[in-house]
Amino acid sequence: MIRQKEHLDDYQQVGIAARLLNIGEFNVFQAAYREWFGREAGAGIIEGYFKAWLLDGLAPFWVRSYTRPILEKTWRRGRAAIHRRILSACLTESLLLAFSMLVILNYWQT
Repeated sequence: MIRQKEHLDDYQQVGIAARLLNIGEFNVFQAAYREWFGREAGAGIIEGYFKAWLLDGLAPFWVRSYTRPILEKTWRRGRAAIHRRILSACLTESLLLAFSMLVILNYWQT
């Protein structure tokens, strides 16, 4: 699970976002460019940034800007699922305890 405070390097951010979107890392760069600049990248532009990322591990600011909300949304969804499971377990335990108390009280009254 992705933790909000956990620091992910650019390799991890791009890789996780690609897996979550079910696309390749190169496609993450293309989508990020399209979202940031509002147009498709010209020939060779994405390739240059992508190769640089592969070599030095640093993604352009527009790629980080694109991947960050994807990771944060996933983190929030994960946290909500954990809270639902905890709440469900607590409610189940409380209901079992209340039911047990009713059975015991009915037993002692008869």
